[in-house]
Amino acid sequence: MHGRRMKFVVPIALAAMALTACSSGGGNPDSSNPPNASPSPSAAQASPSASAAPVTDDPCQVVTAQEASTLAGVTFGPGLEETTGSASDPGKRCTYGAHTKNVFFVQLGHGADASSAAAQWDKERAEVDSFVSDQLPNGLSLKESVSDVPGLADKATVVTGSAAISGQTVAATSIFLLKGASFVAFGDLVANAPAPTPADMETQAAVSLARVP
Repeated sequence: MHGRRMKFVVPIALAAMALTACSSGGGNPDSSNPPNASPSPSAAQASPSASAAPVTDDPCQVVTAQEASTLAGVTFGPGLEETTGSASDPGKRCTYGAHTKNVFFVQLGHGADASSAAAQWDKERAEVDSFVSDQLPNGLSLKESVSDVPGLADKATVVTGSAAISGQTVAATSIFLLKGASFVAFGDLVANAPAPTPADMETQAAVSLARVP
């Protein structure tokens, strides 16, 4: 599994990043990438028919720029695709709206097999609440809700929340999915505005899961 952790709390780190960018005056909700970003070529070619996209290992195609834009209520350009984890245990992430007030991420990872991935999921799911309370950045006040979603993927969890730091607020909705040995997560983090609803994220998840190997 990517980084040997499924990172249910990825939104916390990204929230801090988003708020830091906002506090420094960086970013515009309609700007998806800083000038030196390397966009994913496939994301730039996303189209309204993307729901019929074939199976892919490209996180910018698991949730396309158009789909992310619809969920976030802004217009994103091509996503920034990055390799994460390690050489022996890699993962991939696509970020739309990097360094702006509205950041949307898509994360992919793979376990050795379905049973070991499920065991790792259960272990980390049980640790979510304590991890959040123990590892929050200084000055970050967080209200969050974690809910499992039956009937969606092999395992699915939605995390919603809001945080306050440096006089600003950030709202986040993220969904975490396990399909066989594949882990998928995507979420939106927005400063001083509402995040997508869990229902909207679950609808997108049903589409995106068909693209995941």
